[in-house]
Amino acid sequence: MDISSVNWADVAFQIFWLILLVSLGLFIYKVVQVKKRNKRFVKNE
Repeated sequence: MDISSVNWADVAFQIFWLILLVSLGLFIYKVVQVKKRNKRFVKNE
């Protein structure tokens, strides 16, 4: 594969989406963890 023929804009776009999806997934995971913790505190009261 010839590196000079690579479409760098397309490569950057793919990497951007990958990072965006990973960060979004981690954010949702943290929100779910916080909600679970809050439910536990409500039950204890």
